[in-house]
Amino acid sequence: MSTNPSIGDTKAMIKSILNEQNIMANESSYIATTILNGMDSANTISTIMSKNEIIKDAIIMSIGSSTINNSDTLNVLNPTQKEELYIFIQKNPPTSRIDDFSSKNDI
Repeated sequence: MSTNPSIGDTKAMIKSILNEQNIMANESSYIATTILNGMDSANTISTIMSKNEIIKDAIIMSIGSSTINNSDTLNVLNPTQKEELYIFIQKNPPTSRIDDFSSKNDI
């Protein structure tokens, strides 16, 4: 028996999270992880594009944290997925500043 969620379960969870007006840290991390794993990333990014800046910021910060902690994470994505992610981040620069995010690796 597998403990990994199916792609259908993952899509349903993402849809449920993105139907909310706010997002919690664990939810943005979950979405970031699914994007970085290449699971339905194009559709997920497309859906996120219509969300408010707070949700976009939270997800982008989670993506940033994941890649800072493990740069090999991006190697899972194919070139098209990498480009989609790059364009998404480029079109949605962070609108808020969280001190933790900007200085995470300054030590």
